[in-house]
Amino acid sequence: ALVGAGLWPQESFANAPIDYLAAVKGIVERNPSVGQAEARVRIVRGRNLPSTLALLPTISLQGRKDAREEFGLDASRLGAAASIDFNLFRFGADYSAMRAAGKEIEAEQAQLAAITLSTESEAARALNQWILSTLDTEILARLTDTRKSLLQIAGRRYDRGLIPKQEVDKLEIDFENDRAVQRDAEMTLLQSESAIVELLGHHDVERSWPWKKILGSSKVPLTPLEKLSLRPDWVEAELRVSAAEHRAAQSWGRMFPSLDFSLSYGLYEARSGSSLLNRAEYSTSLVLSFPLFDRLSTYGEFSAQSESLRSSQLALERVKRAAKREWDSAKQALPLAVESALAREKTLLVSRGLYRDALARFERGLTQANDLNIDQQRLLQSERLAIQGWASAHSLFASYCSASGRRLRACVESE
Repeated sequence: ALVGAGLWPQESFANAPIDYLAAVKGIVERNPSVGQAEARVRIVRGRNLPSTLALLPTISLQGRKDAREEFGLDASRLGAAASIDFNLFRFGADYSAMRAAGKEIEAEQAQLAAITLSTESEAARALNQWILSTLDTEILARLTDTRKSLLQIAGRRYDRGLIPKQEVDKLEIDFENDRAVQRDAEMTLLQSESAIVELLGHHDVERSWPWKKILGSSKVPLTPLEKLSLRPDWVEAELRVSAAEHRAAQSWGRMFPSLDFSLSYGLYEARSGSSLLNRAEYSTSLVLSFPLFDRLSTYGEFSAQSESLRSSQLALERVKRAAKREWDSAKQALPLAVESALAREKTLLVSRGLYRDALARFERGLTQANDLNIDQQRLLQSERLAIQGWASAHSLFASYCSASGRRLRACVESE
């Protein structure tokens, strides 16, 4: 009734929750950084279009009308002409510009892939935190309900004179403490849920660990070190170096002579006084240009491009080191996290059995509240450690996929 009356936020409960990878895909599609990277690819492609066609001639078409007066006679000319200008040799400057343009476009595409990969890692961290908070809150809610039931049982036993008042007071204090912890967990859940809504637009996502079977069934193979060069950020950095090399070669070539060829052909109708003449005109030219002094603009450009090349090389080295560090960290941490999660799962099963036995003894009056409290706290710790273990394993698996340069779906399907 509150929802229908508009007094409570409406949510879509009719649609089935989407799975983990679908949520990651949705987050990537909605991320502004990915959209900006896509726009940059189109911008660089458009900006470099002249350079990619640098070896082709320039073709133009002209329409022309002239009017003048000579010795008291009016003269005019009307016609159209086409011209072709073609560079024959420029010490490789045009060829280098074409190669540089191609590398810059490829580098932007690799950057888009790298940003997409980084966005997936961000999405995985947010989803893992949300799932962890959800499961943690559910565990605390169940334990609080159990504590409340125990408090009620203890109250009835106290009424019958079976236990002292102190036992009831202890359970009541434990109940209030557990409820306080539950409220803290609920606030953490609200924060992680808000993060998911910001990234995805909603939080209708399956609340379970998606890769428990994959991580627990077999040993996860790690990407070989030599394949790290396929990472998008590594590829991008190498393309930036190659583009800078070609830009430096382009600026170097522009400091030398240029040989250009031009061809023009036109049809004109000329009128002078009462006479009319139709004629075709054409011209060819071969020009050799020597740059003598241009205020050192080409030299300055070459110096700047040389420093840009050096900067790109250093950036490539930084990317290589970061990639190797991330890969080495994932290689060592992921197996340990999976092993820890599986061990915690086994401990949880044992803890549940012990608690069930302790609860049965307490209900029959064979044990005290303190003993049951110890078993309950042991179960609480085991359950929370178990979900934290799987959260860590899933986060490290996502980090491993990112470190190896693979998208999450491709990484999961390959295991």
